[in-house]
Amino acid sequence: MDETDLRICVLLIQNARTPYRDMADRLGISVQAVHRRVQDLVDAGVLGAFRAGVSAESLGAVSVDMLGVAGETDLDILSERLKEDDRVSTIYASSGRTFFISGSLRSVSELGGYVERVSERAGMRDPTVGILSLGRVGDTTVGQGGGADRSLTPLDRRIIAALRDDARRPVEEIALELRIASSTARRRLQRLMDDRLIDLTVDLYPGRMPGIVSLLWMRVRPGTDRLALAKEITDRYGPRVLLFGSYGNLPEVLPMLVWSRTLAEQSDMEAELRPQVQDVVNHVLLRKRSFSTWVDRMA
Repeated sequence: MDETDLRICVLLIQNARTPYRDMADRLGISVQAVHRRVQDLVDAGVLGAFRAGVSAESLGAVSVDMLGVAGETDLDILSERLKEDDRVSTIYASSGRTFFISGSLRSVSELGGYVERVSERAGMRDPTVGILSLGRVGDTTVGQGGGADRSLTPLDRRIIAALRDDARRPVEEIALELRIASSTARRRLQRLMDDRLIDLTVDLYPGRMPGIVSLLWMRVRPGTDRLALAKEITDRYGPRVLLFGSYGNLPEVLPMLVWSRTLAEQSDMEAELRPQVQDVVNHVLLRKRSFSTWVDRMA
């Protein structure tokens, strides 16, 4: 695993349909090298399904993260308890019996009941709850408004459904299945992407990555511009910063997913960041479980 592999992961998380030629040009390597690296990442289990769905943003969904120590420490048992809730999307098990649970709510009015339900089933007392206001993977931002026209036509939904289990399907294959012209399929898909009505991504499994993947939970000083600080950190560490976000209800928190080759490199990053923030807690991510949610059924 090197920085080129990290950049490939980020590009595919941003857009699972990114052409290999575009990735090759951005990375300064051959198309064949991109193919080989992507296949190696898939074979190693670092990259999972290339998938598509209606974007949560276009549905007005509320993205919520919960962080806390759970009474149930077995990820498999915890997954069984939570998977029946169609709002829970991801569970990360990390060091120190800490779990990071992500979900999508239909509206903010569900927040209290959702937090209570998840906390009870996980045995999680007083979890930290964050309502995501902005997330960024590489140079792609989510959580803000997209295009003006948020409507999906029946054909749009059929195109998204055709890509659900293979986001990289050729346009010609989609057109053939749906019995439409390739030019129509291409134009419609581009509109979905431009208006951020479709989510095209790949599942990333940090626990399968060589090295160490950590969630750095940083508390910033009052008055700090979180986005400016995140950009400064990203510029300094490059592709080692996989993603970061901010929470509308937690103005002092800056969560960041980072990769390090070794424990020593990870410790050095923490030491370098501490003077810039009030506090930083390192949660090493160990295992992950993902689930289908109500958002996935909207295509």
